Formats: sequence, C-alpha cells, structure tokens
Amino acid sequence: MSAHRSARIALPVLVLALGCGKGFPETRSREVEQFRADLASPARFAIRHGLAIDVAAIQRALDHVAGAARAGLAARFADELRALPKRPSPAAPEFGPVVNLWAKDLAPISETMANEYVLDPNPERLALRSVLMVLPTQIAPSLGLADGRAAAWQGFLRMARPVACDCGHDDTEATICLDYGGLDVFVVTLATRGATWVPRAISWQERGRGDAAIE
Repeated sequence: MSAHRSARIALPVLVLALGCGKGFPETRSREVEQFRADLASPARFAIRHGLAIDVAAIQRALDHVAGAARAGLAARFADELRALPKRPSPAAPEFGPVVNLWAKDLAPISETMANEYVLDPNPERLALRSVLMVLPTQIAPSLGLADGRAAAWQGFLRMARPVACDCGHDDTEATICLDYGGLDVFVVTLATRGATWVPRAISWQERGRGDAAIE
C-alpha cells in the first residue's frame, strides 16, 4: 500500500473529524450511510488486519458508491449551492490577499476532496475542509507561520462560524466565500472533476491590505 493511496483515505477521516464541532447539520444519501455502516462492520467489510487497513478495498467501495449515488450527490450540491446568499468576491481597495493557492498547489488534496464530496457534497463544508487541509501544508509554510500559530488559526477557523456565500458559479465552477466577521474572507473556487467537485483555487483575503499584491 503506497503512502499516496493511504493518504487518500486517511485524510478525509481527519478532516471529517475536524468538522464535527461546527454544528452544521449533515444529511447523507442512503448509499453513503449504508457504506459507512458496512465499513464499520468486520463481518461485512474485512478490511482491518491487525494494525493494517486495506485502503484499496475501501477506495473501490467508495468509488462504487460515488457511481451509484452520482445523480443524488449532484442534485444535493446544486440545491445547497442555490440556497447560499449571493455576494461578490472581496476585492481591492477594501481587501488584499494574504496568500493565493492555485490548481497546482491544490493537486495533492484533489483526490481526497473528491472523496469528501461523495461523503458530504455540501459546498460550504467542502470549501472549509479544503482550507483546513491546506492551512498546515501550504498556507503556513508559505507565510512562515510557526506550528503553534498555524494550529491556532486552524482551531479558530474550525470553531468559528463564517458566513458562507455564493460568490459566483456556473456549470463547472463555484466560488464560495467564507467570511469571518468581515475581516478575513477565504475565497474557495470549487471545480468539477469527473462526477465530483474539488478545490481549484483558494485565496485568503484580509480587510485593510488594499492593493497588496502577492504571487
């Protein structure tokens, strides 16, 4: 089992756990709920062998669920996107970027977030989980944040309730703005990837940075 394949399964579990304290109601499809119940049962899913886990078997089962539930997942994503309030993305002179991440930066989490979509195709939560995943691995290193400060930001973003808005979407992209009190806004662009939606760009915008420009 490669580290890449292991991370593909393990990381969604971590991110789902991080999201547990936010108080968002989560409703999943019948197929997903059955998959989760079966996965916990050793009689139905013999994937635990001592301390080893058959990651490939889990992924095959999850891929099957994704295919069976494809229409329902897409409908729910569209419904929940439609329910979000609309607003334009933050821009200069009121806001400026703290950091920008693009598709190449987000490629390492693309497969993980595709799995997240199958487990919970909610645009707001997909956007937040994307930010939480890249904060310690991409954002903190690019800003030179010490581990303690990065962990503090991660805890704050997980515990605080942002105002989520639809900052523009079409058939292949949806931009979700996570506004933390009008001071920090995380702009997450989700894009289609096969039958799923994954992050294509993330921009941390901060009020007062004006026309500050970064690469």
